[in-house]
Amino acid sequence: MARADLIRKPSFRGVPFDYDASDADIGRLTVTHVFPKRERHKNEDLGRKPREISLRGSITGDDWMVRRDALITAIERPGPGLLVHPLFGEMTVSVVSCRVSETTDEIGVARFDMGFVEEGVVTFSAKAVAQRGAQTMRAAAKVQDAAQNAFTKNFSISGMPQFVQDAAGSQLGDALDAMSSAVSTVRGYARTAARWIGTVNDIIASPMNALHLIGPLGNQLYGLVGDASFLWTESSLAWTNVFGGRTATDTATLRRVCGAQLTIAGIGLPTPAAAPASASPCRKQLVANQTALTGLIRQAALAEAAQATVATPFSSADEAGAARDAVAARIDAETLITSDDDVFAALSDLRRAVVREVTDGAMDLPRLRSITLPQTVPAIVLAHRLYDDPAWWTDIVARNRIRHPGFVPAGRPITVLSDVG
Repeated sequence: MARADLIRKPSFRGVPFDYDASDADIGRLTVTHVFPKRERHKNEDLGRKPREISLRGSITGDDWMVRRDALITAIERPGPGLLVHPLFGEMTVSVVSCRVSETTDEIGVARFDMGFVEEGVVTFSAKAVAQRGAQTMRAAAKVQDAAQNAFTKNFSISGMPQFVQDAAGSQLGDALDAMSSAVSTVRGYARTAARWIGTVNDIIASPMNALHLIGPLGNQLYGLVGDASFLWTESSLAWTNVFGGRTATDTATLRRVCGAQLTIAGIGLPTPAAAPASASPCRKQLVANQTALTGLIRQAALAEAAQATVATPFSSADEAGAARDAVAARIDAETLITSDDDVFAALSDLRRAVVREVTDGAMDLPRLRSITLPQTVPAIVLAHRLYDDPAWWTDIVARNRIRHPGFVPAGRPITVLSDVG
């Protein structure tokens, strides 16, 4: 075999280029300790040095401008990517530098001087992993206290005429109907749903009985929102206790929970306009009751969604980031419309906790990348090529909804994990 045959066709994020030259900075991280008045020193080995790869490549041909722009786009994309090195093979790297050179002497040639560093793996101590989610759980408890206190303070039918009481009953029924509708849009009901729906129907059938007990009503409504998280499990035994909170063992269940709770968190939006200053006390109380009622339900749903998001075992940093941003956006929307200072502070703490803990948990997760296969291959073969582990074929099939695992289609982009460690 000729030596030239040993050189692989280089590419970055699937964009090929021609190989010109390369070098690598490798070795050990060493610290030299010197001591005063002594003619001896000590070298301390801190481990292997991250490999830094310098690669010089070029793009030529009639379509050089299109291919040049494609490589520039690949280099400027955030996060690590797959580099096919002509001598070292495949490696996951991050871009640290790149210089593109073009001259009038070589029209149709773009030369790239690229610098990469191998992607590292962030690990956490066992104590840090065990405590993940504790901040969100504590923040959710503060939201519960603040939301229930605000409801008790603002919702009232005491001393109000009958039409205000009747309106409160209608508002309660409408809110519960909206909550049932929101939950029913998420597939995956279990038998536990019948008990939850029965409780909701009991309140709707006799709303006035619940309305005259404002404190217990707030507790019951908040509890109903929390119990909605169990509608995708056969029983509460499907949940396990983690640092005092609740989490499910499978990702699908937690995603259903979070999706349903975020849908509930949209109940009553947009909020009714505040009653004008000239309105009667009865009219002001009617508007205040509706605002307090829907606000309590939304805030309870946000607390549940935040806990479910932190507890979800995401398979990639991209999925974790999308779920985190969805919850954070809903919390932001709620903080803009609440008029209660304690609720605002509690929601702000909840947002900080869920963003921090989901981000920390995603640091050691692989990212997603898109590849296009030149020819159709079985999923198990592709998994072996990408991850050196054929067991990951199920992730490839599920993530891309491939009809038959024996035929991963060529010619169209498919989404895979950048590195599974």
